Amino acid sequence: MMSTTTSVPSPTPTTDAGDGLERRVELILSQMTLEQKVGQLFVVSFEGTTFTPELECAIQDLHVGRILLFGPNVSSLSQL
Repeated sequence: MMSTTTSVPSPTPTTDAGDGLERRVELILSQMTLEQKVGQLFVVSFEGTTFTPELECAIQDLHVGRILLFGPNVSSLSQL
């Protein structure tokens, strides 16, 4: 008895989507100041469960890239 196997060709990866994303990233970075780029490197957290106007101003002024939330920052899932 003879057995035959059929191989299905794998799709050839394309870089079109990656190239488009890379161009968008380069465009955004080219429009940012050095201060904004450095600010994006910062990850901050805060005390309490309230996102205050003062906290919002500090985040905007420093161009913070990420806010890290811990358990004490969240009192319910609806906050997220």
